[in-house]
Amino acid sequence: MTVMPDAILLAAGRGTRMGALSDQRPKPLTPVAGQPVLDRIAANLAAEGITRFTVTAHHLAAQITSHIEAVAASHPDLAFEVSVESELLGVGGGIRHALPNTSSDPVLIANTDAFWPAGSDRPVARMTTVSRDGPVLLCAEPARAVGHRGAHDFVLDTNARLSREGRGKPVIYAGMMLAPRAFLMALPQGYGPITPLLDQALAEHSLHGVMLEAPWLHIGDPEAIVEAEQCLVRGRG
Repeated sequence: MTVMPDAILLAAGRGTRMGALSDQRPKPLTPVAGQPVLDRIAANLAAEGITRFTVTAHHLAAQITSHIEAVAASHPDLAFEVSVESELLGVGGGIRHALPNTSSDPVLIANTDAFWPAGSDRPVARMTTVSRDGPVLLCAEPARAVGHRGAHDFVLDTNARLSREGRGKPVIYAGMMLAPRAFLMALPQGYGPITPLLDQALAEHSLHGVMLEAPWLHIGDPEAIVEAEQCLVRGRG
């Protein structure tokens, strides 16, 4: 039986691309078809057996905290904590700040601006089977990425290794990473990015990827909300 990792959900950012929508409400609480994106990704993970969640918070942190308290009250089988950042710490610093709330090795890190339709895939189980010598990223096919505006991020080869360029399948980073605890402990205390550590893993050929076998719905801007809702109505996955 696979032991599921603890999860850190990244919900501290300002969400500037959402424009005025994020002035009064944190981006992770943006509803898509009536359900906040934060709740959708948490439900995706809980469906695979993850029971321990730490949610980072900074922008409108009181709303995040209040919402998580309500979610925890309605799901007594799940454990939630909030890691409040008095100053915005960035992705790397936010993960490092939240890490003491977790005890598993590895730890799952997930953005809260993207999800896949409920019941359409169970990618965490596949991520846990990949080599543990470095982080494992969830990857999406560009053709199945709803709301994504950019190009691909990596190339995924037949050995599940990621590179910037080379032979393999062009993929988008789908905002979820399973990382060894030692890797995360190397993140900076205080403000800092995670990109330098990922670049190091790339250089050491220890960055792996697993494909999401479902549509990936990325809520990066107001138009993406409509696109995601249309996808859910059409039942694409």
